[in-house]
Amino acid sequence: MAPEPGKTIRFTMGHVLEVISGPVVTGNKSAMHSFTLERPDQGIRTVRLVCPTCGQNFLLELRSAAAVTARRRKLLAASIVVALLVVGATQAPFFSPFVKALIVVLLGLFVALPMFLTSFSSKGHSGFRAVDAEGKVVRDHTGHRVE
Repeated sequence: MAPEPGKTIRFTMGHVLEVISGPVVTGNKSAMHSFTLERPDQGIRTVRLVCPTCGQNFLLELRSAAAVTARRRKLLAASIVVALLVVGATQAPFFSPFVKALIVVLLGLFVALPMFLTSFSSKGHSGFRAVDAEGKVVRDHTGHRVE
């Protein structure tokens, strides 16, 4: 498993200053700001952050270390179950070799393996996410990026 999540969480927010477009690659220049926040002892806590560059408000949900660890363990267990299903399906005599290969590729490589690797990664489920006032996940940060 990934190292146990600590009592604090550190992340970086970038305020996009300029978008650089090239013929193949698009990049950006950002003002980067680091934040360190305390995790709740249990459950979820919502915190408000202010971008130091522009003053825009952001809401983040922080999960307790126990909740992050539990989520990672569930991902690990689910990946093992899917891997066992893949192995079982490849041993079934009624599937053609093409179907068996398809099962291995689709379920094994695109489902079980990413879940397994995420359960061991400290980045896979870090325990924070940007939300709006209703608690829905925000994907577009309008000129900002959270890492």
